[in-house]
Amino acid sequence: MKRMLARLPACPPNLRIEPLETRALLSAGTIDVDLGLCHPATESAVPSVSIVEATQASMEDTTSTASSGGQLARDAFFASLSDPSIASNYREPIPALSAAEADSAVVTRRSFVAPPAAIAESFPQPPQGILSSGKTPQAPAANPPVVYAPLAHVGLDETITADDVSLLLRRAAAASASEDAIIAIVDRGGRILGVRVERLVPINVLDTETLVFAIDGAVAKARTAAFFANDDAPLTSRLIRFISQSTITQREVESNPNASDPTERGPGFVAPIGLGGHFPPQIAHTPLVDLFAIEHTNRDSIISPGPDGVKGTGDDVTLAGRFNEVMLSGVLEAPESYGYTSGLMEQAQSRGIATLPGGIPLFKNGHLVGGIGVFFPGSQGYATYEQGFQSNLDPVTKRPLPVNQRQTEKDRTNADRVLEAELIAYAAAGGSTGFNFEVKQIGTVPDIPAYDLPAGRLTLVGIELEVVGPHPRGVNTLRQLGNRLLQQSPVNSGTSILAGFQAQYTSGDISVVGPDVVRKGEPAADGWLVPPRNADDLSITKNDVELIINRAIAEANQTRAAIRLPISQPASMVFSVTDKNGKILGLFRMPDATVFSVDVAVAKARNPAYYADATAIVDLDRVDADVHPDGVPDIAAGTAFTNRTFRFLADPRFPDGVERTPPGPFSVLNDPGTDPVTGETTFATTPADHVSVLGHDAFFPMTNFRDADNVENQNGIVFFPGSTPLYVNGQLVGGLGVSGDGVDQDDVVTFAAAQGYLPPNGVTRADEVFVRNVRLPYQKFLRNPRGGL
Repeated sequence: MKRMLARLPACPPNLRIEPLETRALLSAGTIDVDLGLCHPATESAVPSVSIVEATQASMEDTTSTASSGGQLARDAFFASLSDPSIASNYREPIPALSAAEADSAVVTRRSFVAPPAAIAESFPQPPQGILSSGKTPQAPAANPPVVYAPLAHVGLDETITADDVSLLLRRAAAASASEDAIIAIVDRGGRILGVRVERLVPINVLDTETLVFAIDGAVAKARTAAFFANDDAPLTSRLIRFISQSTITQREVESNPNASDPTERGPGFVAPIGLGGHFPPQIAHTPLVDLFAIEHTNRDSIISPGPDGVKGTGDDVTLAGRFNEVMLSGVLEAPESYGYTSGLMEQAQSRGIATLPGGIPLFKNGHLVGGIGVFFPGSQGYATYEQGFQSNLDPVTKRPLPVNQRQTEKDRTNADRVLEAELIAYAAAGGSTGFNFEVKQIGTVPDIPAYDLPAGRLTLVGIELEVVGPHPRGVNTLRQLGNRLLQQSPVNSGTSILAGFQAQYTSGDISVVGPDVVRKGEPAADGWLVPPRNADDLSITKNDVELIINRAIAEANQTRAAIRLPISQPASMVFSVTDKNGKILGLFRMPDATVFSVDVAVAKARNPAYYADATAIVDLDRVDADVHPDGVPDIAAGTAFTNRTFRFLADPRFPDGVERTPPGPFSVLNDPGTDPVTGETTFATTPADHVSVLGHDAFFPMTNFRDADNVENQNGIVFFPGSTPLYVNGQLVGGLGVSGDGVDQDDVVTFAAAQGYLPPNGVTRADEVFVRNVRLPYQKFLRNPRGGL
């Protein structure tokens, strides 16, 4: 066999990425980042690995054995299969550093799991059936030779100190003469480290419910920046909105998840109101892209809302741990509400991912350590105040105004207070030498020299993304605003609020409440967050889980990243395997993988496992496929869907990118009380009980569709790709979720990892059925996902 070696150079060449879609501007593509330079050779090259040695090692043990000692009928290796397309394309993962090696040396992000050999080879073509209505033959699984990574650990990463937090809050307060903002600092894992409520915030501080809700708006922005950025690229809340283009209704924004009145209760999203569904934004006849409905995610909590789906009622359940798992020490905490963290309102629900600008990642000495969020809450805490919302409906007829009289999503995303919030966060974080706009001392508040936002040009399918400031001027818009706001800004007064314990609120000058008003950050754990194990019924074993996730690691390491600088780096991802009941059987985070992906990967595994279960799915979650819907489900229960399928069905236009078509069957625009042209409210009061799949997920976080079983094993629905249900011996056994890069990259890795566990003959897949005469998607692959490594 030919001996093939691969090395990851310390300073890869700066290559451009070719268009990756067969349809112009189709979803996902690849985010192309171009710094014009590469990292210095501070990390040694990854040791070479021989594919011969790896294959020999992987062939040493090919039996999968249950704990009872009985051998399962899944012990043949892929090369022995009669289908040559699978045998020729299969590659066993390459062993990485052992736990002992990892413990005895400084482990960098790319030496943690070595990339497989032959990374220059093109991605093998999927077997016949993956891109057509055929079937992938069911294949037995191979027992992996080793566990390729140590248990969850936290490395020697740079962290944010309590003194840093205090100074960042002071800098933010001094950055503008206005005194009605809320500022929040979180670490990379989303832990709240410090909050400041400026003295003119028009909320009665004795109204705990509204105050907690308003603070959670700033926390959501801070977490978005911390969760989506990585050590290589500065993704901001502005950028996430630019590529998500979610449908956000007025009812979703003007609501509070902690309200007891069902006509007021809702997610309270921190996002611009509008239909979305286009990339680039507001360009007709284009489909959406990567992160549709991202605002719905990362709302999981240690407290499950119970069977009624509403927190704060009598049926709440305190889980054993995050995702109902007793995780290893140091593992990432749930993104709880400020109410829970402070003790003011333990049942409070967080506000998810924010996609209004004002969330900026914090980089210390070149490493991502957290995020800062700035939010102007108005008197009620709704994001409509900050975005300067004006209705596009005639006040009498409730019909849409003429197009030339409407406030656009771009207007709302770049409203005056939104831009001010973005500038404050940017200035507090020290600005960026790369953008040639540093912000040093602000008034009498000193510089924070270790902090500097990296700069780079990020593109998706050839379109430059907004990172800081709106197109076409980008950061220069903030520079111009800063020339006015940053000149002689007084040091703002306000209240610094306790991060982790009960706070006593006062107005006026800064109040230091005990020693823990602020706290230091922690690094984000990686490796096995939930170690691999058997399903309770042994339908899928620990060995199966290890094999699937180790394949995923190997494929990610030879898939060119979409969100990293420079552009020729491999991806870092999070992988989750669950059983049919949503129990996590394995959860793994690669070093420097995006933190939002932990919640997303778990949900992506749970969602298709439920949807493909004919005995569990309820009729309200199924699809009415008729051209003229009659309310009767038409697609057979047990059909295998993926999260790509869910997104397609939730689009504001069906099929996506086709103007003047009705919303998809899962779209929130189908629900009463919302105008389908503007997304705005037509009824004076609308209850929280939404019928649509997208609407139900927005208003009932920590639910898995309407699954009435296993409520403790639910954390919402994800509406973008990177998943598949898993089958063993023709039977549904669980799901696989992959997250951490572009969604097409996620699909590529999912497909490679799930070989032998994909839907078998006899199971209908989404791409074999039609809705309104449109074929549904299942998975989709890049033309050359390994090119450029």
